[in-house]
Amino acid sequence: MRHSRLSKILLAVALSGAQVGAQEQAAFRHDLLDSVLTQRVDDAGSVDYAGLALRRDGLDRYVTALASCSPRNCPDRFPTDGDRLAYWINAYNAFVLRGVLDALPIASVADVEGGLDGFFRQRRFIAAGD
Repeated sequence: MRHSRLSKILLAVALSGAQVGAQEQAAFRHDLLDSVLTQRVDDAGSVDYAGLALRRDGLDRYVTALASCSPRNCPDRFPTDGDRLAYWINAYNAFVLRGVLDALPIASVADVEGGLDGFFRQRRFIAAGD
């Protein structure tokens, strides 16, 4: 799956916000997602879904963390606008990765029945209990 130029920009913003938030002891951590992206997304934005499927534990743990804490229910862990923005952008990216893994053997969200619209209507994930 190739990320669009906008996705790459959003990913860069999310990662920079994650690094700032990671410096605070109680801040929500994005290390698990950072590791997944470093290992499974190349410089062109292509995701190694086959490799990620074999070692998905980091992504799964990150998605579990997203389900339990967010800027809405743990505001003290997201002290800046950058921390809050990083959470939601990283959540979106993690949910898309997880959604593709759960639907394998597809190469892109567009391969799900109904295309992009179908993918985003069929896949549901939890952020902060919602």
